[in-house]
Amino acid sequence: MPSYAKLLIGLITTLICAWLAHGPFGQSELFVAGLQDRAQAVLRNAELPQVTVRFPRDPLRRIAILSGPADTFQREGLRRFPGINGRISGIPGVAGIAWEDDPQNAERALPLLAELMALAGAAFAIGLGLGWLRFRQKNAGYL
Repeated sequence: MPSYAKLLIGLITTLICAWLAHGPFGQSELFVAGLQDRAQAVLRNAELPQVTVRFPRDPLRRIAILSGPADTFQREGLRRFPGINGRISGIPGVAGIAWEDDPQNAERALPLLAELMALAGAAFAIGLGLGWLRFRQKNAGYL
């Protein structure tokens, strides 16, 4: 079997495993649900009951979409005092925020499946590179 076929089989297997974790095993849905729970807790602590947060589900994205009445100070904060934007974007895993009245940022966010596939491909490439560096001298010409 040619060496490029072996590499292609490894890459396809890696991407299939990433897709299985994302879709059928539901890990991405759990991850986004956890992000939404943490973002709602931030809003409860900020005592802004009319402001709501949601994360797009079709397709899944890591961007928080906020809606409700909030003035510039509540949204942006002031110097060392972060507003809602800073508090929610500070949650680990949140890729960004967008307000319902300005949804352009939400459309630019990459779907979670695309992020996961890119990460899996990068991990495969890093592993391939490390393997090549480690074993290129001993087994030159064998793949």
